[in-house]
Amino acid sequence: MEQDLISVIIPVYNVEKYLKRCMDSVLKQTYSNIEIIIVDDGSKDTSGSLCDEYGKKDSRITVFHKENGGLSSARNFGLERVSGNYVCFIDSDDFIHENYISFMYDKIIKNDADICYCKSTKFTDDVQIKNEIENEKTVVIEKEEAIKQLLLNDGIIKNYIPLALYKKTLFDNIRFPEGSNFEDIATTYKILDASKKIIVNNKTLYYYFINNDGITQKMKKQDIVDRFNNMNEREKFINQYYPNLQKVSDKYMFRIYLVILKDLIKNYFPEIIKDSFFIEVRNRIMHMRIKEISLKNLIIYMAIKINTKSSYSFLHKIVGGK
Repeated sequence: MEQDLISVIIPVYNVEKYLKRCMDSVLKQTYSNIEIIIVDDGSKDTSGSLCDEYGKKDSRITVFHKENGGLSSARNFGLERVSGNYVCFIDSDDFIHENYISFMYDKIIKNDADICYCKSTKFTDDVQIKNEIENEKTVVIEKEEAIKQLLLNDGIIKNYIPLALYKKTLFDNIRFPEGSNFEDIATTYKILDASKKIIVNNKTLYYYFINNDGITQKMKKQDIVDRFNNMNEREKFINQYYPNLQKVSDKYMFRIYLVILKDLIKNYFPEIIKDSFFIEVRNRIMHMRIKEISLKNLIIYMAIKINTKSSYSFLHKIVGGK
């Protein structure tokens, strides 16, 4: 089944080592009626010239070069230039199954849906992908249930934009937040809210690359702040428009606030404990009344509640502080 033109947006920045793997997987798609929008976001390596080489190989590819503005800027740039009725986003160090587009498009058409989600698997340079035998399962849900699943610890919808095929009209009034990281957190719930019917399938079609070099790097404080701010905006939206989900949202935010404090302690102890941002996050945790809590989070919570340098030193050790 090939009817609609589908737009594939690929932001590129300094991925010369991985770009071929990504592009070859897109060009091997069994659904061929696609346009591929490559946005070179000011790469400083050979990624830009590699993009141009691919642009010469296949007429479906259009390459744009722009000044570096970050992932959100590159995705928005691509959205302004697509022609398809459906759109998907591929990160340029990842790759996709050959049926990634055809499978999700088929699900959307058969169910008259706005979005179809697939499953992903993570891999590194050192660990090869294991092909698992899956009993295919498709779930059809409406937007309130979809947003609830986004908030659950084991929910079937994740905050990762590339795991889905979307109707282009969903983005008519939605763009990614430029100048802010954790852009998927700031955007996914808005897209779900703009939808009527969502398909979630457990078939693994997206392969998500974990860069071991990035794992060892110190997390930037601004990244932690961006996550905090984007989470808070989402919480306000949910409490206003989906009051039935407030308890679920509160539990989610409690877990996230703990994660944020752990990241701050892990990366910036001991100076962080007197920082106004750290104090604000701690105060939010102390004002929340969450009855259900895991043993691990209870230990972290008690260390935060004691609120002494020695308790934070203990926390710094158990979270593997740098």
